[in-house]
Amino acid sequence: MKKIEIHNFGPIKDAVINIKPMLVIIGQQASGKSTIAKLIYFFETIQSDFFSRYYQSKLEYFDITKDLIIPIRSRFYEFFGSTYHLPDFEIIYYYDNDKSLKVILNDEKKIYARFSDSFFSNENDLKELRLYKKDLLKIKAELENLETKDNIPLRVSLQGQQLDKLHLFNDKINAMFNNNHNDSLFIIAGRNATVGYGTTFEDMFRQNLQNRIVEQGKRIFVRNEQNIDETLMLDFIQRVIRMKQLFINNGNFQGMISSSKGGKKEKLSYAHKLINHILGGQYSPSSKYGERIVHGKQYVYLNNASSGQQESIRILQDAFLGIFQGNSLFRIVEEPEAHLFPEAQKATIEVLTLALNNRADNNLIITTHSPYTLTVINNLIYASKVGQNNPQEAEKIVDKNLWLPTERVAAYILENGKAESIIDEELGELKAEMIDNVSKIINHEYDQLYDIEYGTEQ
Repeated sequence: MKKIEIHNFGPIKDAVINIKPMLVIIGQQASGKSTIAKLIYFFETIQSDFFSRYYQSKLEYFDITKDLIIPIRSRFYEFFGSTYHLPDFEIIYYYDNDKSLKVILNDEKKIYARFSDSFFSNENDLKELRLYKKDLLKIKAELENLETKDNIPLRVSLQGQQLDKLHLFNDKINAMFNNNHNDSLFIIAGRNATVGYGTTFEDMFRQNLQNRIVEQGKRIFVRNEQNIDETLMLDFIQRVIRMKQLFINNGNFQGMISSSKGGKKEKLSYAHKLINHILGGQYSPSSKYGERIVHGKQYVYLNNASSGQQESIRILQDAFLGIFQGNSLFRIVEEPEAHLFPEAQKATIEVLTLALNNRADNNLIITTHSPYTLTVINNLIYASKVGQNNPQEAEKIVDKNLWLPTERVAAYILENGKAESIIDEELGELKAEMIDNVSKIINHEYDQLYDIEYGTEQ
């Protein structure tokens, strides 16, 4: 099991979070939900940066300090900015029981990163990784020596070998970090910023944001003012641009459903039904007309649609594509319930769960303010529990593709700088009192007012 320990970072004083296939974090504003989500994303995507850096290197060997520790420090500054104003902190990320990475702020207010002794202790793994890199360097040199117009069969053969070795190289690095994901994305709050703008504006916005990040990256880390939200926003915008084009190229939802077969087609059809319910119409993208929501013979442009439609569309598209493409997903979704009616909140969580359950190695992390989100997840956990002994009856109420075995779910509430699990270990469900706490406060106020009105007459 992966987990993260956080001590004295941002609003988090002491927290230990177990990371299961589904992780739900609830809490009030500024309680640290996004802090935890962004830290997990930081640690979970280190290996992809290392892969890119090591693959592009001209050397067969890699140096842990030069190729990992120093880039990790720089990346932390890029994500979270200057540390000079922060108190000392310690963060430990466990990739498994034996492998961890510790990031601390030392007395000089500089970031110090250290891998556990066992992280790179397997000489066979390191030897195998170096062999892949050696082969890749050899193939690259052979390709560069080939004439452009000659030896086309040999070039095709070498390119095939290069791709095969590249996959093995990537898989080995992922295995070292106990990470099988090949599709990671942080779906930020405020995602309606990607809705309804023309491609010219979109390109200008992306370029401006990218220029700011590059310029700030040139500064000394002490003055680094880079905000993680800008980095995540840029990644998200780039993904949305590709995503919109994929829907156009593949004939929208219906086209992807038609080209699929068997269980995948069934899941996509079910996801599409839920999506139409959430949007209150059919999503219709077009290179000529832009993005629209179609209601019968009428339509509304997405930039004129409701805030709920704008906030949810990217989540829904991404989840649908996750099922269609069958990638190993790592997703963090901030406030999926934003601007949605409770019934639509329910359907949104179901679409996300459908994508999560598409592969056993998928991961979904949700931050939320909504007790409705917890209620929906609890029902899916309970459906799995009931379905063990009464599968046919349970599936009549909750589709089996949505069942969440309790051992695949972790849920925490953040209060006063600490994280408390809200899983009832005995029942294997979410603690009902945590879901109902807000309602209890409201109902208690009503009862007090009721006593004032009627208690004096008795």
